[in-house]
Amino acid sequence: MLEILIITVLLGVIIHSVSIKNQVERGNVIYSRAPMKEVYEPDTSVVLETVLVNKSKFPVFHLQMKEFFPLSAKVMSGADLSEIKGVKAEEKDNKITSSVYIGGRQKLKRRIRVSISRRGVYSFHGSKLLIGDILGFYQKSYDVDDESEVLILPRRIELDSVINTVINKYEEVTLRRMLIEDNMSVRGFRDYRMSDPMKTISWTQTAKSRRLITKEFDSLSDKSVSIVLDVSYIFDGDMPTYSRRQEFCISAVRTLVEHFSEQGISYTFITNALTPDRKHKYQVAYDGGRKIDALLEVLARLKIVSMLSTEDILMEASKEGHLIVFICPQRQESVLRVLNDLEHSRGITLVRLFADQEARDDAA
Repeated sequence: MLEILIITVLLGVIIHSVSIKNQVERGNVIYSRAPMKEVYEPDTSVVLETVLVNKSKFPVFHLQMKEFFPLSAKVMSGADLSEIKGVKAEEKDNKITSSVYIGGRQKLKRRIRVSISRRGVYSFHGSKLLIGDILGFYQKSYDVDDESEVLILPRRIELDSVINTVINKYEEVTLRRMLIEDNMSVRGFRDYRMSDPMKTISWTQTAKSRRLITKEFDSLSDKSVSIVLDVSYIFDGDMPTYSRRQEFCISAVRTLVEHFSEQGISYTFITNALTPDRKHKYQVAYDGGRKIDALLEVLARLKIVSMLSTEDILMEASKEGHLIVFICPQRQESVLRVLNDLEHSRGITLVRLFADQEARDDAA
């Protein structure tokens, strides 16, 4: 009688092993892991959801998951790695290993919260699954193609004094351009109207067409601010200071563009850093915030590699308007010469922000 029972159990285990093998080979066990959203603020809860699905009617008694995380990601304290009933989980070396039983036709979900402090793009990938039967007659280990990414935005920083200076300069430039004709902002011509000021008449075009023609001005260039981020730097071997100053500059750009959008001020962002689409100029007219979201993603993906000279980006900025906010990680004599020349020879109004003067290098 005992022999029959043992044989029956062994046959059951063998049959189950074969069924597990078939499930794996037919793709009946499905694993996925993805963030709940793509963009996060630094030091906030990045939520990753793991989903396990058993499409077969047979249970899987032993399933082990190994989920890997970027080195900068820290599992938040109090995260319940075993919130699914029957899951045993352990976190070690930026890896979470979990063992679970999953029944037939069952779907399991688990959310893990991690925190990332630095701006950038972070990839979550490299999960591994091990599926087997109760007694270990059959085990199958394989990698999962589960790559996903999250963006961590630059930090907002306190720039009230700089913002006040920029707004005052902006108002001065706007008033000056209302009182003084600026040929650089002419975008076209049209027939004269009785309400048009006499100073807007183009006498050249009037003579050509033999009727009164008035100039049309580009309102974006009249009322826009150019924000120039120059990442050029004379490196002295101090990597922490270098990184801190560069990140301060990128955070300063974020703080300024958000303030301008809140105030309804159009602006152009120009940089010599390496951007994801390899553009160096982004023109943003206030539109309720949709374009600023795209620009913030550009800042999150920005790589600190100088692709153009300081002269190139400043010449580009000088075409956009008469007010430039120049942001640079380091005060350099060569850069100061270019700025002074631009200010005096072209009548450009400049607001300068150097990270080595504003940011505390002893900050954590």
